[in-house]
Amino acid sequence: MKLYRLINIKKPLYSVEDGDVVGVYEREIKMAIKFRQMLRVISKNGEADFYPKWIKKNCPTISKVFLRPEEPMILYKLFIPRQKIITEDEKLKKLSESGVFG
Repeated sequence: MKLYRLINIKKPLYSVEDGDVVGVYEREIKMAIKFRQMLRVISKNGEADFYPKWIKKNCPTISKVFLRPEEPMILYKLFIPRQKIITEDEKLKKLSESGVFG
C-alpha cells in the first residue's frame, strides 16, 4: 500500500509571491481518507504534504464547472509554499561557514 497519494497540479488557481494556491478535487481527498494515505500535492514551484482529514476540516471549498453546468466539481483550496532553489555558490558558502574546508 502506498503511503502517499500524488497529485500533480499543472496550472494553479493563482500564484502569490510566497507560493501557489491550488485546487484539489474532493474525490481525491475522499479516496485518500478511504485508503488511509497522505496527499502530496506538487505544483510548478513547490510541493507539500497534507493530511486529508485536515483539509476537509480547515480548507475552504469552491465549486467550479468544467463539463456539465448542473454538476459543478468541488475543489479544496490549498496553499503550496514556493521552494527556494539553492545554487552551487550558496551550497559552497554554507559549507565554508560550517568549517568543512578547514
